[in-house]
Amino acid sequence: MENNKEKRKEYNAKYWEKHKKEIAASRKKIYEKDKNRILARNKRWLKENKDKWNEYQREYRRKRKQLLTKNK
Repeated sequence: MENNKEKRKEYNAKYWEKHKKEIAASRKKIYEKDKNRILARNKRWLKENKDKWNEYQREYRRKRKQLLTKNK
């Protein structure tokens, strides 16, 4: 099982390295076309999941602060 994870990780890294520019261009084109719809969807999700988002942000800040104090 561990070997499969390593193989998958290697494959994904190679795939992304090879197709990164194409994927980015495709995503940019989709965003330009549907920008308002995407932003509205994100705002709606944020409004519906405010507590989840706040918890995520608190955890992120806590870990970041811990990392910065560890590196000093």
